[in-house]
Amino acid sequence: MRTPVRRFEPVAHEAPAVRWLWLRGAAPWTPRFETGAASLRGSAHLENEDSALAVLPAPALLAVADGVGGGAQGKVASGALVERLRLLRPGLLSDRQALREWLLAADDAVAGEVARYSDQAGASTFVAAVPARRGRRWLLTWTGDCRAYCASARRLAQLTQDETYDNLGEAPPAGAQADDPARMVGSGAVDQPQVAAYSLADSEVLMLCSDGVHKWVPPQQMLSLLRGGGSLQQRCMALVAAAHANGGTDDATVVAIQRHGHALSRRERGLLVLALLAGAAAGAWLWWPR
Repeated sequence: MRTPVRRFEPVAHEAPAVRWLWLRGAAPWTPRFETGAASLRGSAHLENEDSALAVLPAPALLAVADGVGGGAQGKVASGALVERLRLLRPGLLSDRQALREWLLAADDAVAGEVARYSDQAGASTFVAAVPARRGRRWLLTWTGDCRAYCASARRLAQLTQDETYDNLGEAPPAGAQADDPARMVGSGAVDQPQVAAYSLADSEVLMLCSDGVHKWVPPQQMLSLLRGGGSLQQRCMALVAAAHANGGTDDATVVAIQRHGHALSRRERGLLVLALLAGAAAGAWLWWPR
């Protein structure tokens, strides 16, 4: 029997998914980061209805948007939402009223875009991460059941809580399940977006994913894959492949970033500082009036 070929669909990158300095041409003591992303269409869909972004370097943004199953034009909805997600900045995420106004505007924009192609309603959920303090601190915002995780050497931490009917204590409407998203962008089912902050330590991986990943990959396997060998890009591809290998039929999308510390080791930074001090002292001695 011939093994089917898995097709990894591209995720929008605006910089290479490799290690990069936080600013182009930045000093060698600035932090280094590695990014990765992968998306795989599920067998339940004719096209991949997820969209994602990894916009690097600063102003940076990581985002995953998931077209809601059962709604019209899922790919259109998630794509329109991603375009609105490009507007997110640390200052916006720190202003709850401004962020709510952004979400309401995004809801209108997604609904309007879907209406261009269908007379049926469509919507999308999302999770996004915006860096502050040179990538040490990350601000997260989300609506629905896309998730953010942090993988350290020994522990996987879920950083977001799904906005499902069950978690919000609401009765699902006819035809919906308790674990379906109760908040969606594009259908008017939005309120105040959720916000959280996380301080990313050296070597940790910040990962965003659609529910086609977290519903099918158990935490221990997710941690093992995120902390495994190979580049972060390869680990992301292994993660979405695992979701389908475990029986998932939904679209699976992952965007991740790993902090690698500084471009120079602590010893190298110390030697560089000593060299700078020695140079300054020599210059002062040469130019000191005698």
